[in-house]
Amino acid sequence: MARLARIVSEYAYEDGSGGADLDANYVRPDYVTYPGPSSRRVVYYNYASSGVGAALGRLDNIASAGSPSASQKYASCMYLDQLGSWTNWGQPLKYKIRVAGQVFVA
Repeated sequence: MARLARIVSEYAYEDGSGGADLDANYVRPDYVTYPGPSSRRVVYYNYASSGVGAALGRLDNIASAGSPSASQKYASCMYLDQLGSWTNWGQPLKYKIRVAGQVFVA
């Protein structure tokens, strides 16, 4: 009889606590660790560190490192600006994405 391997992913979260009261301002994903055949793989959720993105806690990119170089980013995130156009969009890997009937290639 074949044995089934148990696959477990581990999730880590930032709690946003700081200051004297240590109340959490937010809880958001920090990274996910996936099992692999020879080594584990960690995927990081990196958030904006300045400007409006930081104030709103916006996701900036998903990458293989906590402070990634351009080649370590799997995807960068996009948001609608005040004029209704897409801003801050880029993916190092070539993907075609369809959003509201429009095709974006990065």
